[in-house]
Order: sequence, then structure tokens, then C-alpha cells
Amino acid sequence: MKNRLKKILAILLICILLIVFTVLVYHQINNYVNGINKIKTDSTDYCTQDSDCIKASCCHSTSCTNVKNAPNCNGLFCTQECSSILDCGRATCACINNACSVKSTNR
Repeated sequence: MKNRLKKILAILLICILLIVFTVLVYHQINNYVNGINKIKTDSTDYCTQDSDCIKASCCHSTSCTNVKNAPNCNGLFCTQECSSILDCGRATCACINNACSVKSTNR
């Protein structure tokens, strides 16, 4: 009788541990996925279309950002030299894999 009771308690304990483990794993995976999505959509370069993207700096920019983070270039004058990839039409800002990125125009 005692052996049978010990077996039942052992099985019950194993079941409880499996349930707890399953719940913990589920929450870890859920938090990981939600974290990735939050980082992605909160990123300064997150986009859904090319028009969401703009040069990250006013003059001779080498990177792109979301228009919500556009620099204030009012009253600023830049030199007319082609010193960066985004100068003189050599590249443009585009939404690539939901991130504002520099896209070469092959000029």
C-alpha cells in the first residue's frame, strides 16, 4: 500500500513539474517574441514603405532613418560636393525588410 502511494505521489509530482515547466517555457517564448516585435516597431529606422525613410543627417548623410526622426535642416546650407553615398543621387533611402536602409541607384 505504501509503495503504491509513493508511486502515485511521484507521478503527481512529475505531472506538476511538467505543467510548471511548460508554463515557464511558454512565457519565455512569448516574452521573447513580444520583445522582438517591440524592438522592431520602436526602432528609429522601422518602416513599411520607402516613403517612411529619409536621410538621417542634413548634409552628406551615410544612413537613413524613419521620417518621424528626420533631422531639422531649416536654415542649414550644405556643400555641393558628392562626399557620401547619399549625395548626388548615387543612392537613396528605401525600406528594406522593414528597416530604412541605403539603396544604391547604380549611378
